[in-house]
Formats: sequence, C-alpha cells, structure tokens
Amino acid sequence: MSAGLDGFRPEVRAALERLLAASHTPGAVATLDLDNTCVHHDTGEAVFHSLCREGRLDLEAVLAAPGVWESFTRDPALPDPRPLVRACLDDPRRLPAAAKGLVRAYWALLERLGKETAYAWCAFLLTGLREDEVRSESRRVLAAELARPLGQDRLEDRPGDPEPVLIAAGLRPYAPMQALVRALRAAGIEPWIVSASNRWTVEVFAGEHLGIPPERVIGVRPRVVAGRVSAALDPEVPLTVGPGKVEAIRRLIGRLPVLAAGDSGSDWEMLCASTGLALVIDHGDPGMRRRVAGRPAAGPPRFLLQPRFIDPPVS
Repeated sequence: MSAGLDGFRPEVRAALERLLAASHTPGAVATLDLDNTCVHHDTGEAVFHSLCREGRLDLEAVLAAPGVWESFTRDPALPDPRPLVRACLDDPRRLPAAAKGLVRAYWALLERLGKETAYAWCAFLLTGLREDEVRSESRRVLAAELARPLGQDRLEDRPGDPEPVLIAAGLRPYAPMQALVRALRAAGIEPWIVSASNRWTVEVFAGEHLGIPPERVIGVRPRVVAGRVSAALDPEVPLTVGPGKVEAIRRLIGRLPVLAAGDSGSDWEMLCASTGLALVIDHGDPGMRRRVAGRPAAGPPRFLLQPRFIDPPVS
C-alpha cells in the first residue's frame, strides 16, 4: 500500500505509514490543499491567466458587476484595470494590455488587501460564464498547462514591452501526493480537497488527476444566478482561505481531519485543526518554516515538513 510513498522523506513516509496502518473510526477524513500541495504551480491562477490572455472572460458582464470592483472603489491606490478592459471592448487589439492590467490588479489585491480579497476577486472574474463553460475552459487550460514545460511566461502589452509581467507556466501533479490519496482511500480515510481556487477548476483537476469526486471538493464558490456565475460568494460556503478552511470543513464535512496537508499560511489553521498529522509541503517559505518550528512537540497535530517534489524547484 505504501510503495508509492517513496517520494517522501524517510521520516515523513514512516509517519504517514503509521497513520495509514492505524485503526480509524468510520468516516475518517483527510483534507488536502490543492495548489502547490498536490500540484506544482496554481491551477486557479493558470486558468485566470489563460482566460485573460485569450479573451475568454465575459468582459461586459465583469465590468457591469459591482461586486467585482468594490475593493477598487474603496481603495483608490489600487491599480484599477477598468479603463484597460473598456478599451479592449472597444478595440480587441488592446487585449494584451487588458490582460496585463488584470493580472497586475490581482497582484495588487494580494499585496494590499490580502489573499481573502484577491482569491475571491479571481473567482468573481468568472462572472457571466455558465458553470459548464468554466469547467470546459478549466479542462482545456489544465490539459494545455500539463503538456507545457515548467517555467515562466512573459505577459506583454506589446512586442518588446520593457515591463512585462512574469507568470508561472506549466502544471505537474505531484506523484507522491497522488499515491498518498490512493493510500488514504485504501486505509478507509476519505480524502477531500479544500482549496482557495474556484470550485469548478478544482473539481476538474481533482477528478482527473486525484480521483476525488466533485462532492468531496471545497473551493471558492461564487453564487450562480440564473445559471451564470456572479460576483458574490455563496453564503452557504465559507471563503476557503485561512480560518475559512476550518469553518468550511466543520460545516460541509462535519468532522476534523486525521491528516491535513498544505503549503502556505492560508492553510495554517486547517493544518492546526488536524487531529493527527499536519503535512507541510515546503517550498522555502521562511514564515512557514518558523511557524512549524514554533509548534509544541507534544500533542496533535504532529507537523511533518516535506520538501516539494520537483527538484530543482521551478518558480
């Protein structure tokens, strides 16, 4: 059952094997973050970048949705991409500038207002699309990114742009995490994905590459109104960032995990909520390393620090 766990550090693998061999109450679960935990790079951002570059967002619906622009209205220091989007609607040749502006706006939201606001905004940009369209676009983009070399792309608003935006290129599922998902299921522990990317993209990746069905996926969930994505969160599902991940687990799963896995500060509360092991995929974040080092040695959860599985790391 554990042969596929060879990619883990020996001490991490040994701890996981003990968990897998232990007796668990019926209904035991594991909760895993997706991006940079089960897959190298970020699935939600990959879809966001592609839809922006290729002009596949419903820009008219996006412009008309107040919920998309609330943060920019409140904070005039944020770089507002609306003029670039309007110019693109008037002249499609201006799409590269609009795409670059949207990506820069996302980065600014991350820096100034934090992950909760930025991740929700990224999902709100799907406004106007049907759920099946988002799934179809996600399937197309993910397949393309899985076939590409890992590295970076230059997002330019014109040839020779002196200030390009560099974005991640390529996706790779982590084979040891795929094996861990299979081993958890064989041990009677049901794996769930709890992600801060939009639910439709996460459902596609989790189903195709982890064998986890949509009903065991929790992601950022905008409301669907008249069959189309809106720029408001579903009030029944907490925003799955930070403490919201734990609240979503309590509300939608109904039990705390015996294993939680994540890679970043937005997973910390979920990691700490595990009743057994907390698996941290380490990609060199000194803040996460300090947090792990500061955890008490006694009592659950026991923290396991696992270097990310692609070596040498590719940004």
